[in-house]
Amino acid sequence: MKVASLRNRDGNFVAPTLEATSAAADGVAKSMPADFRVSLVDAPGKESWPISGLTWILVYKDQKDEARGKAIVQFLKWAIRDGQKMEAALDYAPLPKTVAEKVDNVLKQISFKGKTLY
Repeated sequence: MKVASLRNRDGNFVAPTLEATSAAADGVAKSMPADFRVSLVDAPGKESWPISGLTWILVYKDQKDEARGKAIVQFLKWAIRDGQKMEAALDYAPLPKTVAEKVDNVLKQISFKGKTLY
């Protein structure tokens, strides 16, 4: 498949690679709000691919079923840690470490009847 390098916000021509997509996420990591609502389109960074996006998952902070809630938390912990190693084979860009750490901190807030499920 043919691809094109595009000029990003910093004026550099960048090819559409997984690394360039991760660079876009890293470019907005410092200003990423606590609820993660952010756009990666035209993100800052000399290596950032300008047409990038995130995959989202919505999880209730207060879980109604302890076992299911714990399973969700354990899966998401795996996804931002060991699961990152599988992403390239699935054509997903890994999250930058700073973003994964923010996600991990939010996972610690998921609870059942006031008890953390982390």
